[in-house]
Amino acid sequence: PRLAAALSGTFAPEPLRVCYLGGSVTEQRAGYRPRVSRWLEAVGSSRGVRLEEVPAFCGNCGSKVLAFMVADWVVSRRPDLVVVELAINDGDTLLETDDAEGVGSALEGIVRHVRDALPGTELVLLYMFVRDDLPRQQRTGSKAWTDNDDAAAADTYHERVPRLHDRVAERYGVP
Repeated sequence: PRLAAALSGTFAPEPLRVCYLGGSVTEQRAGYRPRVSRWLEAVGSSRGVRLEEVPAFCGNCGSKVLAFMVADWVVSRRPDLVVVELAINDGDTLLETDDAEGVGSALEGIVRHVRDALPGTELVLLYMFVRDDLPRQQRTGSKAWTDNDDAAAADTYHERVPRLHDRVAERYGVP
């Protein structure tokens, strides 16, 4: 509700609190996070909306780790919007362990915890993908990806993880 109010111009004087939950892709200084924040600030500034960024990211951590941190890093800080970007690190987990059930359960736990504790908070799942157009020796990221010779490894990030995350998103009505 506060996000809709901020974007429509009927917003209270408190800052719009946007939490970014994710791994190193979320932490990047020139990545999607600062761009989304700048866009929200630009949209909101003409309407008197101030933005407060709530960082909740840790490199090389996916749903299975961050599910344990969501209470302290997200819920306790009461954001109005939570952007969840865990696709790449969840892909690493699947390449390393093939534990799709564990990853799906952890992501569902994150969504359910935020929804239960903060029913007015909006959630959105964001999918970032690995660059699969580079030769293996030029890849960046985790060893699960950079050292992987399997030609189908990118499918884990581009197909398996989005399907897994989509199931959770559909169940809870999360875009």
